[in-house]
Amino acid sequence: QTRAQGINDQGWTVGQSLLRAPQWHGFLWCGNRLYDLNTLLTTPDRFVVKNAMGINNHNFIVGSAIVDGKEVACLLIPEQ
Repeated sequence: QTRAQGINDQGWTVGQSLLRAPQWHGFLWCGNRLYDLNTLLTTPDRFVVKNAMGINNHNFIVGSAIVDGKEVACLLIPEQ
């Protein structure tokens, strides 16, 4: 199951998916491919992106994550 929640002018789409059921993970759809955002990050194992809610034209993604068992807001900024 997948829910799209945001799209930018390039057609890149973000949202949440049961990629690794039973836990929701944030995803990025671009280039006809679905990516689990957690596989694209260089973060500690205790940080899990649960939902991606929006993406701008600079490809910054806003969403929520689980950190040390607590849900927090997050901003994902691509490396330049």
